[in-house]
Amino acid sequence: MAPALEVGLGLGVFFFALYVLMRGGLGLGDVKLAAALGLALGWPRGLDAFVWGVLAAGLYAVLLLA
Repeated sequence: MAPALEVGLGLGVFFFALYVLMRGGLGLGDVKLAAALGLALGWPRGLDAFVWGVLAAGLYAVLLLA
């Protein structure tokens, strides 16, 4: 399997699991976006984008709490 396909599938499955478990925090559009970004960016940029997105969201949350 191509690395970009693996990253796209991995991010899609991960976000789908979050969608099922969180019930309302994410929509299927988020799942499709994560899979598409993984396909478009490939390895390792797809994983980098996910990590940086999580860090940016965490920093924004901390700023909102301050």
